[in-house]
Amino acid sequence: MLLNLHVKNFAIIDEIEVYFQDNLNILTGETGAGKSIIIGSVNVALGGKVTKEMIRKGADYALVELAFQTEREDVLEKVRSYDLPVDDDGLILISRKIMNNRSIMKINGENVPTNVMKEIAACLIDIHGQHEHQSLLYKQKHLEFIDKFAKSEVSEVKAKLTEAYKHYAKLKEQLENATMDDEKRLREMSHLEYEIEEINAAKLREGEDEELASEYKKLMNANLIAEGLDHAYQAIRGAMRLVICLEER
Repeated sequence: MLLNLHVKNFAIIDEIEVYFQDNLNILTGETGAGKSIIIGSVNVALGGKVTKEMIRKGADYALVELAFQTEREDVLEKVRSYDLPVDDDGLILISRKIMNNRSIMKINGENVPTNVMKEIAACLIDIHGQHEHQSLLYKQKHLEFIDKFAKSEVSEVKAKLTEAYKHYAKLKEQLENATMDDEKRLREMSHLEYEIEEINAAKLREGEDEELASEYKKLMNANLIAEGLDHAYQAIRGAMRLVICLEER
């Protein structure tokens, strides 16, 4: 739910604060009062196109801030998936500051790119109008609308359908594997026969792994002993040479 809208230095608006309540909220006014500008500011905050004319004449920047609150876990998970902080109360603060050369978009105080803002905004609000985004025209959104509208009635049916489809996919995979063409079957048989011959040629026996591991340890120790003896031999040989030299003197 949209709780609050704050607009500053946007088009002809100096600064306004709009608070929304549950159920139906209506903005009224004469032509030119600024109703379309308010809706336009919401669009801009949610990633819409920006022009320099949107900054109020004489101002250095324009600012639009929106405060949403939601209990929908899928929306909160979407926000968290981008490493954005979310409080336990489900409050989501969206802002966009427009300057002459750039604009800065934030969600809960963290800078975000346009694509992230649009993706999260699509979960929070839907604007319908003659020249505005209309999600009802997108077929991929239809199932989502049905799920939201009849969640309790269709959840059990969806769960059964999901399990049935998984079972169907598993059987289909088994059937495809069982009905491979002759050439592929011959290649598979040839490969398996080769592997069987390799196993038979190795003449493996029970306990061979343990024997090899024990033999490996012995060889490792033998190598260490050989290295130690070589070092000792070199040391003794050096000492003997020293003794011979001293005796000759």
